[in-house]
Amino acid sequence: MLSFKNLTSKALIMQQPQFIPSSLSSYGVQYLGQRALEALMATAPQSVLGVIGFGADRPTYLGECPFARAAIEVIDGGAIFETWTVQGSARTINLGGVTGSATDEIAFGLITAPEHNARLETSIHLAYREIFDFIDDWGNGKSGIPIRFWNYLPRISDD
Repeated sequence: MLSFKNLTSKALIMQQPQFIPSSLSSYGVQYLGQRALEALMATAPQSVLGVIGFGADRPTYLGECPFARAAIEVIDGGAIFETWTVQGSARTINLGGVTGSATDEIAFGLITAPEHNARLETSIHLAYREIFDFIDDWGNGKSGIPIRFWNYLPRISDD
């Protein structure tokens, strides 16, 4: 039986509809170690759209930057941070249960399904409903195009 003892995080990255592939250069993804992420946050924190930490808790220097922790151990025992960046500045957004940051072209959103007595299917349905509301509402009236949905359920195969 699956329980919600640890919170479940879903990271959502999307962009506004565009047909020119060169527009994709307005954002990037980097896999950084602890020192490199700290240096980026010290020099250009406004350019960080969101971070997913593998094998690490939320670093204190991230401030309000959206962060999802994936309890997945890194082979060498260290930590890796999937860091989504933008040219220019990202702004904080909160729509329904989704928190994140965005520019006019791309958004990074997170939703956490809290522990409660509802069935798993009900929790998933409610979470995705909020995600799709977020997709419809974040971009000045223009619906976004999801780039990636990422679901993480800790210890999903435990009894």
